[in-house]
Amino acid sequence: MNRYSRLARRAVAPSIVLGLLVLAAPAPAQKVNLGRRSRPTPPPPSQGNNANVPEEYKDTPPVLRFKMRDIDGNEVDLKDYKGNVILMVNVASKCGYTPQYKELESLYEKYKDQGFVILGFPSNDFGEQEPGDAAEIKKFCTEKYNVSFKLFDKVPVKTMESACDLYKFLIDRRTNAQYGGDIQWNFTKFLIDRKGEIRGRFKSDVSPDHPRVVKRIESLLKVKGPKPKPSESDADKAAADKGDSDKADGDDAEKPKSEGGDMSGDGK
Repeated sequence: MNRYSRLARRAVAPSIVLGLLVLAAPAPAQKVNLGRRSRPTPPPPSQGNNANVPEEYKDTPPVLRFKMRDIDGNEVDLKDYKGNVILMVNVASKCGYTPQYKELESLYEKYKDQGFVILGFPSNDFGEQEPGDAAEIKKFCTEKYNVSFKLFDKVPVKTMESACDLYKFLIDRRTNAQYGGDIQWNFTKFLIDRKGEIRGRFKSDVSPDHPRVVKRIESLLKVKGPKPKPSESDADKAAADKGDSDKADGDDAEKPKSEGGDMSGDGK
């Protein structure tokens, strides 16, 4: 072997050994993600989970499983409105849309005998346009717009972080997938059918007497649902009528058997 061959072998040998060591080395461990672990999506509020609902609300639609304080400070259980077509509106006294009070009242007067109710929720969330207390709000609404539909005490409505429980339910996309989302301004309107399903949402600039709103309300009023609970005035009147009827039956002669009583209306 000549001198050059010996030198070549000495130069190659270390390279071969180094290559064998690299091949024998274990594979590097995969990089571990040490970032913050993602959180699971929390379940919807208990109002939408029938397993956690109190017995008194088992047959009540989730959107009506709330108790609110009205403009006079009385506690109102929204389940009392079950079976009605309901328009829920966040209202304000010093807004450019405040004149919609007149249209809301007209709408209420026109359809209230068919099972239509409006629930107004004053809120100071937008431009501080509802600064007054309950007494001032009531005085303004009754004196300027002759409002007779139900008004409630002032509540926050804007976002999931700040809204009262009812409005959290209305704007939460987990409980109201189609019409959820933060309230953008005063006089946003949610339309609810007789079964308690949210069937529409109308922006502030859509007036209550807009043909699209009226047509939707009329279509929902035609659908039969659970029988609405009578108001206190209706219940008192019915009790008085029953008392008068019983008294008349006792004083007068027996009615003919062919009479079946007053059958006006649908009797349902």
